[in-house]
Amino acid sequence: TKDSSYYQHIVKHELGKAEHIELHKLAVKNGIDFLSTPSDVDGVDFLDKYVDKFKISSGDLTNYKLIEHIVSKGKPILMSTGMATTEEIARMIELTLIPQDKLTLLHCVASYPAPQNQVNLRSIKHLQDMFNVPVGYSDHTIGMDACKHAISCGATVIEKHFTGDKTQEGGDHILSADFADLKNFVKEAR
Repeated sequence: TKDSSYYQHIVKHELGKAEHIELHKLAVKNGIDFLSTPSDVDGVDFLDKYVDKFKISSGDLTNYKLIEHIVSKGKPILMSTGMATTEEIARMIELTLIPQDKLTLLHCVASYPAPQNQVNLRSIKHLQDMFNVPVGYSDHTIGMDACKHAISCGATVIEKHFTGDKTQEGGDHILSADFADLKNFVKEAR
């Protein structure tokens, strides 16, 4: 509800259009692909100018209207699957007509932070076999170990939150990587 503390937290930390534009400029300047997850059709239309691909959150996997609007843009789609069954994933693909060559599924565990022993990285191969699309990994663990293991399990994309300050309020900061963590991970992954 609009009175809940979680809702208030989200509203307080929501990025506006100006912040998205500034982050896009910073990403381009540093050779980083800019990505942001829209939560409504207006957000899709705004982000279409700034992203090369769209990311859809696990919570929107059954939001067919949103997904159909994203599909209409013709760009690649990264789809988190953290709260979905394989039946829901199959139904989403069928109902929204996402072309196979545009879709990458992201295996993910919706816990914040996700315990290392619950990430079930074998799901990467299962999703690849079941849907015949690339499968990546959206990480919510503390540290970078699960990301490294996901690559060895066949993940084609790694999504990891990052932050400039792990002590900030909000559930994402504690599980986010800092810039040194990301730099080391990219260096090791190459």
